[in-house]
Amino acid sequence: ISNLPVHKFEEVQIILETKEPFIIQDSREFEGWMEIRDVPEIRSNIKIPIIQDDIVIGLISLDSKEPNKYKLDDANLLQAFTDQASLALKNAKLYQQAQAEITERKRAEDAERKQRIFAETIRDTAIILNQNLNSEDIFDTILTAVSQIINVHDASSIITIEPNTYIGTVVVDRGFENFGGSKIGLKINMNNNNKLKLLFE
Repeated sequence: ISNLPVHKFEEVQIILETKEPFIIQDSREFEGWMEIRDVPEIRSNIKIPIIQDDIVIGLISLDSKEPNKYKLDDANLLQAFTDQASLALKNAKLYQQAQAEITERKRAEDAERKQRIFAETIRDTAIILNQNLNSEDIFDTILTAVSQIINVHDASSIITIEPNTYIGTVVVDRGFENFGGSKIGLKINMNNNNKLKLLFE
């Protein structure tokens, strides 16, 4: 679909200036009429401006193959409808702007909430980790903190790595009920997984 250079249509220029409907009773008698390629001959036409804040933001255009198809009553009726449509469009635009502002405010509030949770989690975790706990308690505390900071996973675990062997052991896990049960104690040979091995090289 090609763009129509509406500014070259004489009747459109008149509408932009007057902000009034324009009726062409017979295109063959209207000197400023422009034929549109690949469109059957149009004999009569009526254009109604869509106005917002005293600015023409669009047009409603009706065509007929018959001459003298449109009357002043048609123009008045269509203008009344278009004025209501323009108001609806303006209200929709205001609503969309308000929704965008609400969304942005919620995004900012959500980011602030996540940052606050992160800071509180780090603080609480540091307090707990500095207490005299055994390693299992420390790993469990770490996994709990991770779940609070990033709560977008189905399962999580901590794997310890034996020095120089690349043999990993699952020491604590969460959420593996739907993945065949707990994996605590599972041995993982990192030598067989190049991607995991790269983490320790």
